[in-house]
Amino acid sequence: MKSLLYSFVVLLLTVSSCKKSDSLADIILGKWQLFASVNVSASSVDPATTYLYVKFNSDGSLGGNLYPNFTNYQFNANNGTITFTGNGSSILYNYSFVNSQLNLSLPNTLTTNYLRFKKVP
Repeated sequence: MKSLLYSFVVLLLTVSSCKKSDSLADIILGKWQLFASVNVSASSVDPATTYLYVKFNSDGSLGGNLYPNFTNYQFNANNGTITFTGNGSSILYNYSFVNSQLNLSLPNTLTTNYLRFKKVP
């Protein structure tokens, strides 16, 4: 009887843990509002004073009012970068997720300066 109960519990835990988890590519989808600019070397956090946001769509298109000249993005989870493209130009950002926040930094800043975003509906 104990082994039957044990088998049932193991089966239940296995089935409940098999639900689909969000990949990083899925997590980034949606609307992200800029709420701070961080300068680590100066120990300063400057809150955003206007409503600026970026929207990552599932088809690779980019929306929002923060990057009006860029229309598409490419998310690379393997090397931790996001590339924005449009109008014949591109910009590469390093990204990180910290406490459900998205941080974007330019590669040449050695992560001392970054933009901090929060996900909004």
